[in-house]
Amino acid sequence: MLDSEGHGVQRRQSLAALQLPDNPEPRLFASYALDWSLDKRRGSITLSFIAEPNKAGTYLIGWQDFDQTEGESSGNTRTFLASADLNGDGSDELVLAATGKEKWWYEVLSRVRGKWTLIATSPTGGC
Repeated sequence: MLDSEGHGVQRRQSLAALQLPDNPEPRLFASYALDWSLDKRRGSITLSFIAEPNKAGTYLIGWQDFDQTEGESSGNTRTFLASADLNGDGSDELVLAATGKEKWWYEVLSRVRGKWTLIATSPTGGC
């Protein structure tokens, strides 16, 4: 996805290093989208994920969302906006801005039983 921009292909990406209070090691939030148009066919591939440190000193995927579509609709791209303890549990939630074809919305991810979980989505805006 990173090297595939060219004729008929558009790429969007968002990256953020997150320093959250519950772990001194930074986490990585990334979102990649690839829209393609080839020989009268169109589609998109999107991948968003959080990579977080483990006890071995390496990083593992702690949350991911993957989507592949064909046709006019383009895939969703997410951008990290903020982290804050929104529900008072002592752990930060992540606030993301999401966009798709002619629409936008917000998402909130929280740690639920040790796993990142989508806990809130705003109504969709757009044209």
